[in-house]
Amino acid sequence: MKKNTIIRIVLTSVLAIGITLYAVVESGFGHFSYPIEDAGEVTFSHFHHVIVKQTGCRQCHSDIFRMNRNNFENLNKEKESIMTLMSGGKFCGNCHNGSRSFSVEDECNRCHNRKVY
Repeated sequence: MKKNTIIRIVLTSVLAIGITLYAVVESGFGHFSYPIEDAGEVTFSHFHHVIVKQTGCRQCHSDIFRMNRNNFENLNKEKESIMTLMSGGKFCGNCHNGSRSFSVEDECNRCHNRKVY
């Protein structure tokens, strides 16, 4: 492999990691809280998912979650059952299905009213 090709690969990788880290830091490490009626607040951590678990942005921000922070608030306003949708594989339930990660149907306190650390 040519030296220039290796340098380009390294620089591209560093740039991609830098942009991801910048986005996470600028968003307050990506901690978002969603008040869920009758179930307590849910806090989502971009830091945990992107940095700790190394989940790529497109894994969620394609069809599962469009780049819109109001996904849950809009569902709450429409009085749809978020948990029913997630149990059917929508939103968080796409990964939190008991196979890829813990199920949205178990261990409620892992998401509801949890503290961000």
